Amino acid sequence: NELNGQRAFAVSEVDLEVNSKDGNRIVRCRETNIGNLVSDSYRIMTGACIGAMNGGGIRKGISAGNVTHLDIVNATPFRNNICTAEITGRQLRDFLEFSVRNYPEESGSFYHFSGLTFSFNPSVPSPVQLDENGFFTGIDGKRRISDIRILDPESGKYRKLRKSHMYSIASTDYLIESMGGGASMFADAVNKVNTGIVDTDILEMYITECLGGKIGKEYADPQGRIKVIGE
Repeated sequence: NELNGQRAFAVSEVDLEVNSKDGNRIVRCRETNIGNLVSDSYRIMTGACIGAMNGGGIRKGISAGNVTHLDIVNATPFRNNICTAEITGRQLRDFLEFSVRNYPEESGSFYHFSGLTFSFNPSVPSPVQLDENGFFTGIDGKRRISDIRILDPESGKYRKLRKSHMYSIASTDYLIESMGGGASMFADAVNKVNTGIVDTDILEMYITECLGGKIGKEYADPQGRIKVIGE
C-alpha cells in the first residue's frame, strides 16, 4: 500500500494533534493524544516505569488514515536515541515541577508522560529556580504539583509517589544524557543506558508490535494524565 511514495505500515483511527483548532501549539503547554502515544512507546518498548517526551520534540501531528514512516519522522524529526535511567521520587517530583514551570506559556520543555499522573495548579507561581544558563537549581516556595501517582504494572493501579523510591524512566538522549532544556536533575540519575535505538523506530515498533498496526480510539483524546486545577 503506497502513499506519496511511502509504504503505509499502520492505520490511525484518530487525528493525533499538536495544535488546537485556532493554531496554538498545545503540544507545548498541555497533554495531547500524540504526546501520550509517543511517551507510551518509550515506556512500553523499553520496560521502564515511566516514559517522557518533551513537547518541543513533537513537531507535526498525524492525520487519521494510513500512517507511513514519513509521518513518524515528520512528527518526531530529531533522530534522538532512546535512553533509560533511574531517578528518585524526589528527583522525579522536581522534574514534573520543572516541566510545568512556564505554563500557560508555550515551552519546548513541557513534557508528556506515560506511567504516571499528576495535578498542578497554575495559579501558584512556579517555585522552580534556574541558574544564569537556564539549568534547574532547586525549588523555592510552594509547589504547583500535587497528587503524583505512578502506575503499578502488576496491578494496573496508580499508587502515590514514594520520594525515596527509585523509578526507571525512558526518554531521549536529549533529556537523559544532555539534560536538555536545563533538566539538571538528570545529572544525578543512575544506571543510564543508551539503547542505541532511534526514537522513530521505537514509535514504529510500538504501533506495529503492541497496537497491531492500528492507533485506535483509546488515543482519540488526552487521557487525563496531567490535570490542571485551580484555573
